[in-house]
Amino acid sequence: MRRPLLVPLLSFLSLVAGGARAQPADARVEAERLFEAGLRDVKRSAWAEALAEFRGSLDRSPTRSATTNVAVCLEKLGRFDEALDVYDYLLERFRDLSDDDRASVGRERSRIERFIGAIAIDGGVPGAQVIVDGRLRGTLPLDGPIRVSVGTRVVRLTMPGWASFEVTARVASGETARVSATLAMVVQRGRLRVVEEGGRVFEVRVDGAPVGTSPWEAEVAKGEHVVALRGPHDTGSTPTAVDVAAGATTNLTLRANVLPAVLRVEPSPTSASVAVDGSVVSRGTWSGTVPSGTHVVDVVADWHDPVQVRVAVSSGEPQTIRPSLERVRRLYIELFGGVTLRPIYGVTGPDDCSGGCIGQHGGVRAGWLVAPRIGVEMFVNQTNNHRDSDVHLQGGSTFTNQADVSLSGGGVSARYQWLDRTPVTVRVSAGLDLGTALGVPFWTPFAGPEARFGVRISRTVLIDAGAAALLFTMPAVAARPFQVQGVPFNGYSGGLGVAFPVTAGLHLDF
Repeated sequence: MRRPLLVPLLSFLSLVAGGARAQPADARVEAERLFEAGLRDVKRSAWAEALAEFRGSLDRSPTRSATTNVAVCLEKLGRFDEALDVYDYLLERFRDLSDDDRASVGRERSRIERFIGAIAIDGGVPGAQVIVDGRLRGTLPLDGPIRVSVGTRVVRLTMPGWASFEVTARVASGETARVSATLAMVVQRGRLRVVEEGGRVFEVRVDGAPVGTSPWEAEVAKGEHVVALRGPHDTGSTPTAVDVAAGATTNLTLRANVLPAVLRVEPSPTSASVAVDGSVVSRGTWSGTVPSGTHVVDVVADWHDPVQVRVAVSSGEPQTIRPSLERVRRLYIELFGGVTLRPIYGVTGPDDCSGGCIGQHGGVRAGWLVAPRIGVEMFVNQTNNHRDSDVHLQGGSTFTNQADVSLSGGGVSARYQWLDRTPVTVRVSAGLDLGTALGVPFWTPFAGPEARFGVRISRTVLIDAGAAALLFTMPAVAARPFQVQGVPFNGYSGGLGVAFPVTAGLHLDF
């Protein structure tokens, strides 16, 4: 994959502003403003808009940097023949380029020449204008083949007093497609007058050929013609058919606005929903007209990460984008660890946490998404508590028993998560712990909710922290008789309790 031709990559030309002659100060200031605007457009890949800004800068003050960036924008828009013409102009216009700079330009030319072919015109009438894809390329007889970008090109020949000739030519890389042109003389003629509704000046195109600026009037062949206005920044009028009568003047008034452009979206997967500027337009591939300028395309599909694309479209060139969505990873694993704050209520005996218990808590959880934001999970956990337990002795005295107690267990949980970059997760868990009290093992069921807040590090890695409130039941435990300060003790009665695990976690998607 070749490197992208972004503006910072053009340092091979030693991009410093300068022209053959000094420019007026106000022209240079405006040229610099347009150049900076073009650089901002390049940063957001708005190549059509950047091209207009760089061309405006070049018109006001010819510089190597503006010239080079015009060539880069043309290449990004797929107008390779025009880009090659600009590189040729660069070599001819700025003769003070160093040998290294000229060699660099030569390499750029060689790289895009594989996208270039040519069209040769045979026949026709001397003086006829040759128009390729709506752009005037010369007048017959031509000096040689016309250099064009590869693909299907529309060739049109026009000449006052002659019927227009039009043909489609398929051009391959490095090859010359030959077109045999035959123009028929038209005897009957009439006059056509074209004005813009608001009196503004626009380029007038008749049958695709530029003929002058509005208001415009001239003789044309009798019959139907297609007329359009074109101006800067994708302004103009849509092509309008007009029937010109012989021996009379036909008046045509056109209204110029921002021209529509053609945008095509080809999502992957093909079942994805496509929205343009917030409005859903299709499920799967979509093609339609939108105003020239920048638009926001959102593509979503079940079990895929959504994609948003900003795309700049121009009336002069159809634009196609192919957003590809990545599939959501449904399997995930979480590692968590922290402390447990575990006061117990309703429990009497040597392991009663009447003074509170603080212990270490950790484990691992594996989950599977059953819906885009809903997961079911299994987990195992380990808790190590240091307990300060009050033992109430006969006679009213109290003995403080210090003991370390471990609980191991696991269970199942269900979670719901929303927000993508800073996820918020709520979870309900239930399970069973195995512990030991007074030397006797016991099972402790537990259940409760949990809330967690996280930050996504990457598409597959998330860190978070949160707390849970787990309700559990301690069973009555009977042990072998023993004495505490001479007082016999056989066990404790059990009861209900609540634990508060506070943990940090690492979430990994697979």
